[in-house]
Amino acid sequence: MPRQMLSPETVHKPTTYYSHGIVIDNVVYLAGQAPHDVSGAVWPSSDPTGQVRYVFENISEVLKAAGATFNDIVRMTVLVRHPDLFPLVWQMAEDYLGDHKPAITGAVVEGLAGADYLLEIDTIAIKANGAPDDQNQQ
Repeated sequence: MPRQMLSPETVHKPTTYYSHGIVIDNVVYLAGQAPHDVSGAVWPSSDPTGQVRYVFENISEVLKAAGATFNDIVRMTVLVRHPDLFPLVWQMAEDYLGDHKPAITGAVVEGLAGADYLLEIDTIAIKANGAPDDQNQQ
């Protein structure tokens, strides 16, 4: 099965040994997206709204590179360091996903890979028409 590794230039360079996403047939697997800007800097943890927005923007950019959209997402795992972040995450999810409601698991964790990360979200999407070169974008 051919695999397409995704590390779009519109998202920071991977910080370790990974790809931001992999496409196999019409399934898109995204690595956990963290609050990095395109230069690789971590958005300040003093701005939770900015961190959440950067995570969703990074998801958007990797989905676009795969020819997918938020409407193609079937599964998300949301990891947060503080439970009070969930209302902000759910509001931002509604802003990006609209009426589309994928299966989502949320968990509060003690720590994440980056000391300043407040959250990380990984995602699985299935491209609507199943074509590997689908350019269906939101």
